[in-house]
Formats: sequence, C-alpha cells, structure tokens
Amino acid sequence: MLSVKALRAGYGRSEVIDDLSLRVDAGEAVAVIGPNGAGKTTLLNALMGLNPQATGQMSWRGQPLGRGTAARLRAGMALVPERRELFGGLSVIDNLRLGAYLRRREPASALKADVEFVFGLFPVLQERQSQMAQTLSGGEQQMLAIGRALMARPQLLLLDEPSTGLAPRITLQILQALDGLRASRGLALLLVEQNARLALRFSGRAYVLEMGEVVLDGPSAELSHDARVIDSYLGSGATHA
Repeated sequence: MLSVKALRAGYGRSEVIDDLSLRVDAGEAVAVIGPNGAGKTTLLNALMGLNPQATGQMSWRGQPLGRGTAARLRAGMALVPERRELFGGLSVIDNLRLGAYLRRREPASALKADVEFVFGLFPVLQERQSQMAQTLSGGEQQMLAIGRALMARPQLLLLDEPSTGLAPRITLQILQALDGLRASRGLALLLVEQNARLALRFSGRAYVLEMGEVVLDGPSAELSHDARVIDSYLGSGATHA
C-alpha cells in the first residue's frame, strides 16, 4: 500500500531522518519503535506531507504520492498526532464533522452513518457529543482524535504515541478497538510508540529507529526476542500494558 524509499527529512539545517525506507501493506499493522529523539514523529509528519523539507520516493499502491497533507488525505492516509490537536472550544460532534471536511460534498446521510460508526467504536463519545473537547479526559480526547481521523475514511491510519499520558487500561482498550478495525475492515496501521512492548504486541512487523535510521526490522514476534531489542526497549524498566 505505502512504499517509502530513501526518505530524508528535518528542520532547517538539521537532518533528522536519513535515507530511510519502509513499507506498509494493506490491512497490516506496522510498528516503529525507538528512543526519544530518534525521529519517529518527524517520520510521520514527513509521510503525512507536514514536513516540506522531506525528500525521497513515496508511492501509494504503486503510484507516486502527491505532496501536501490534502493529497495524502485524499489518497487514504490520516494522522492522529501525539498532542491530538483537537479544537478544544468545539463540541465532540463538531470535531468529528471537521474530520470529514474533504468529504463535505457527500450526502449528509453518509457522514451521519460515519459518526454513528465512531460512536459505536467509542460509546463514551456519544454520551459526550455536546461536550467541549477541552473538557474531556485524556482517554476521551484520544478516542476523539482517532474518531476524527476515521471520519476521513482512511485506508492507513498513522498513530503518534497513542499511549502518551493514558492509563494502561485505556490504551489497551483503544488499541484493541483499532486492531478490531484492522481485522474486520482491513484498516492498515502505522504505530509509532515509545512503549515498545505494547507496539510489538499490536503489530505484525516493526522497525527500530535510532538517530533517524532503521537499525533493525522484521516480524514483531522475532524482534520481541531479539537480544538488542530486549536490552534496549523491553528490559525491566519497560512499561507493561
């Protein structure tokens, strides 16, 4: 589905991502793990067209991927940023509707059906639909950020540190819901996550990113038993979900 080769990205004179290649196939979950400062968020921003300095070969289903965020959204990609970036002064329902902005010319019935789908996935959002986003709990805000991204009907969902600031129980609930969508609807996931144990649990393949370069990649089950990964990311200090 998504193929990336020789990707470089950074800010000003600072190059953060150097000659990186990866792929995400249809309906699979892929994790990217690594320490703080490895370039994980920069990677997602580059993939989503949010880093104007990004260069490299990016293709979507075998065709060149257009530049800019709108082109990536239209192709079928959506990003859930680490800070969620909700419209705090707007209601839950309005945040969801804004997620479907590029689909605004579709029949109202289609958009309503998608809202109901999100409410089915995260019932608490239906209970809070008239509430301002800024008044939600951290877990509810993360659910809303994911729901807003799903309103674009993506085929590939990019998730930046979805466990940040959340109780393990809530994180597990959210990732289980997304894994259910992957299994039932073929939604592909690219999961960037500091919690390596969690990321490897909910992915079929994974990349280990250090200093902007992929140093290891392979099936998640194999990487979870790799001595280097265990020593660096799965030791006694790792967070358990």
